[in-house]
Amino acid sequence: MDNQKTEVSNPTVQDEDSLDKIHVSMNENVVDPENESIEGKPALQSHFLEVRSAVEAVDDVNMASETFRAYAISIFLCSIASVITNITSQREEPLFVEASVIQLVSFPVGKLWARWMPYKTVRLGKWSFKLNPGPFTVKEHALIVVMANVCYGSPYGADLIVVQIVKYGEARWRLI
Repeated sequence: MDNQKTEVSNPTVQDEDSLDKIHVSMNENVVDPENESIEGKPALQSHFLEVRSAVEAVDDVNMASETFRAYAISIFLCSIASVITNITSQREEPLFVEASVIQLVSFPVGKLWARWMPYKTVRLGKWSFKLNPGPFTVKEHALIVVMANVCYGSPYGADLIVVQIVKYGEARWRLI
């Protein structure tokens, strides 16, 4: 090969020198014909097949997201996780309940809630909410995961109080 530029267009190896120079061409305008928008413009698509198979390209605005069910499940699971994390944080081998645990537990809890709770509307003055707004949605699950990530970890103030009690023998709080 006399100073010729060899371009590799497929991932097969042509010689030993081209192992680091494999070039795979990608189509920059990846469009899924099933998910095109109504206006005729293509919907935004990811370049990665795994993302395209797991995430919808368009938003369903009719899907329930902020429901009583999502808030109740997230507050309940985050409270349990926070109590367990704070109680065991001072042990030699602490037990930390991470947000991924809440994410894994919340999905079956949401499905069971959707299956067993009655379709009843609860009225509180001028406000009302449904106990069971229908099937458990991806948006509700995402909201629970966001809340779990916010509540993850122990507050630093609790550690300061424990240090004050252990080191100085008592905790004195003044509200001035």
